[in-house]
Amino acid sequence: MKKAFGLCFVITGAALILSAVSLAVYNILQDRSAQKEADTALTEIKSTIPEIRVYDPAKPDYEAMTENDLPDAEQPEEPAVEVGESKYLGYVSVPSVGLELPVMSEYSEENMKSAPCRYFGTLSGGDLIIAAHNYRSFFDKLDEVQVGDTIEFVDASGLLRRYEVVETDLIGGRETSKMKAGSDWWDITLFTCNYSGYSRVTVRGKLI
Repeated sequence: MKKAFGLCFVITGAALILSAVSLAVYNILQDRSAQKEADTALTEIKSTIPEIRVYDPAKPDYEAMTENDLPDAEQPEEPAVEVGESKYLGYVSVPSVGLELPVMSEYSEENMKSAPCRYFGTLSGGDLIIAAHNYRSFFDKLDEVQVGDTIEFVDASGLLRRYEVVETDLIGGRETSKMKAGSDWWDITLFTCNYSGYSRVTVRGKLI
C-alpha cells in the first residue's frame, strides 16, 4: 500500500512539473511571437508616418479636445496607421527602461497577443489608457519606471507628445473605475498585470 501511494505521489509530482515546464515553454514562445509581430508593425509604422512634429500647446492646431467639446460626448476619431488588417494609433516609448512599441487602436484579447492596445480614451482627449501583457518584450519592465521618467508617444500623423511620469501604482484587477479615475491630473496611463495576475502595475504621465 505504501509503495502504491509513493508511486502515485511521484507520478503526480512529475505531472505537475511537466505541466509547469510546458506552460513556461508556451509563454516563451508566445513572447517571441508577440515580439516579432510588434517589431514588424513598429517598422511599418515608422516608415509610414510623416515627419515628426513636437507637440506645442501654444499653437491652436495642437489644442487638445475634450469630451465636452464634442456632440453627444463622443470621443474624437484619431488618425491611425494600417498594417495588414490592423490599425495602430502610433507608437509609445519609455526610454528609461528601453521600451518602444506600437499601440493598436482597438483593445481585444487577440490584439493583446500582438501589441499593446488602447484600452480607453484618446490622445487628444488627454485620457489615453494603454494596456499590454507583461511579456518580456512588452510591459515586463513597467514596474521599473520611476516618477520623473519620460513617456513619449508618436501618433499616426507624426505628432510627438512627451509626458512626465507623475505616479506609479498597483491597482486591483477589478478596480476598473479607479483605473479610469483622475484624468484631470494625468494625460496617459500604461498598465499591465503583475505576475500574480491579481493586480495591475500602473504608470501615469502628465503632458509636458
